[in-house]
Amino acid sequence: MNKFLKKFSFFLASILTITVANSQQIQKFTSIPSGSEYQLIDVYSTERLNKILSGELDEFMHSSTMPTAFRGKFTSAKYPVRLYRVKYRSVVPELNNRPTIASGLVAVPDTGANAMPVVSYQHGTVFGKNEVPSNPDASSETRIMIAQFAAQGYVVVAADYFGRGVSDLPDSYLVKGSTQQAGSDMFFAALDMLGNLNIKTTHLFLSGWSQGGWVTMQT
Repeated sequence: MNKFLKKFSFFLASILTITVANSQQIQKFTSIPSGSEYQLIDVYSTERLNKILSGELDEFMHSSTMPTAFRGKFTSAKYPVRLYRVKYRSVVPELNNRPTIASGLVAVPDTGANAMPVVSYQHGTVFGKNEVPSNPDASSETRIMIAQFAAQGYVVVAADYFGRGVSDLPDSYLVKGSTQQAGSDMFFAALDMLGNLNIKTTHLFLSGWSQGGWVTMQT
């Protein structure tokens, strides 16, 4: 076998290894009586979470007007975090409550406790349909929130909004009724999911950035 074929074989083996690893990490959807579904999509170790708050944070901030503003301002991760994609039923108020399916993320820290506080986080403006919480690898903002809140022991709940994630609707940017509906139904779907995992909730906190600040007020 010549050098080219050896290199090509190694390349294919690497791709297959990555594919198998990813398929083992992502589980099938689990249905719950409320009509929602959830699936485990990833597990972030504390090492991965701390990388988000160091090198990845620097890369994110260098693309903004404040490249060093948040460096060293975050707390190191205490717990690994399980990431779940949730699909839930909702309605569109502006379309006479037409039924629809939406998506979001629930990040659950591995604290060993069966009761945890919850942060409902509303993300800022995104321009790509998949740059959303339920696809955290494509959303730097979401990864930072996971690394800061979930890694400290808070369950993080984050809706994708209508028109993003799995939604087949037009973008609901600053559409009040749809924004309220997507956020509240995502929150209750998250509670159902957590109940199915035998996790109780204690305190509730709401937070958001940019468009997400407006969404938080509407919520």
